[in-house]
Amino acid sequence: MSADLEENIDAAAWNALDPTQVNVNYSSTCQLTGAGETDVVWTQGNIASGALAWTDCDDYESDPPTNQCDQNYVRVDLATVNQGVDDEIDQTITTCHEFGHTAGLSHGSTQDDCMENVSTSNHKRAQVASL
Repeated sequence: MSADLEENIDAAAWNALDPTQVNVNYSSTCQLTGAGETDVVWTQGNIASGALAWTDCDDYESDPPTNQCDQNYVRVDLATVNQGVDDEIDQTITTCHEFGHTAGLSHGSTQDDCMENVSTSNHKRAQVASL
């Protein structure tokens, strides 16, 4: 993963999760199985659908009372994300959006948060200005 994307993922995590009890740590190595597995695994690469990024639940815990995803995989398509003039803003909004999915949020319907399903740089810049 590129250093720029790592920095923007870290910034989005800090901004999105700072007021909560969530601990955010970056590790260049991930534990993919077992009791101490990494909660969110970030990768980058091509997404055939043309989406900016994609979040999948890799390990769903279906036993009550859990009923939640124990490990998410997020894939970011930097070639698609970085098509505008403000790559850092585009990466931050995209990672904020995908962090929302890892927390169980669906797409929003307003421009006031990063969960709106958008793909244009101009719209994303307006969202960053409102954060």
